[in-house]
Amino acid sequence: MGVYPRREKIVDVSEREYTQLETAPVDGTGEPDAADAPGPINIVSDEIEVATEEDLQRVIEQEGRALEPEIAVAEHEDAPPPPGEEDRGRTRSYISDHPTNFDWRPDVARLVNRIQKKFPNQTYANTYSWHPPYSPPAITRRYDAVSVDFWGGGLSNGRYVGYRGKPIGTSLGHQVWKAIWNDPYAPNISWIIWNGRMWVRGRGWSASPWGPPDSDAGHHKHIHVSYA
Repeated sequence: MGVYPRREKIVDVSEREYTQLETAPVDGTGEPDAADAPGPINIVSDEIEVATEEDLQRVIEQEGRALEPEIAVAEHEDAPPPPGEEDRGRTRSYISDHPTNFDWRPDVARLVNRIQKKFPNQTYANTYSWHPPYSPPAITRRYDAVSVDFWGGGLSNGRYVGYRGKPIGTSLGHQVWKAIWNDPYAPNISWIIWNGRMWVRGRGWSASPWGPPDSDAGHHKHIHVSYA
């Protein structure tokens, strides 16, 4: 593989394709290796180096993108802080409010491993504190441990480069979305958002929901999925 491309081939994700996938994702049973501890996330083989912070910054600058477009500064004047964080300021950065972590429920972590093995060294998966953000009355409980964002990853000069905010690209994103959708094992999808569309179990398809400024609310740069 060469340098991760700056521009992806645009693939039309038509309404007809969504209609063909209107039925619910497969309800999983018999998950392989369910008794085993989940493997590492975003870890590549010994033959491939992970980019250093200096390398990563250089790649980001070459791509002409902000460090993490999802976590640009966003105003929270009208949104209440999450429970237990009432003393924090009302104007904060998204990264300060929602720091990245990888603390998934074991079956979700195994799901992430299955997806990443289908696309070696091409994706970056993470969750974060209050993912999605606390937003009453719609969201008043935490889904951190069962929510995943799939961003882009790739090889640059023989090193793996992946990070929260790296666009996954339309072509790869659609392949990853279909792999998530058709995964035959538990856990089951509660909702999934990709490329301007959102599927919710029991309700079907709709447009992507609103999100804070520069949050990739349309999910054209990353895939969000939350599990039951």
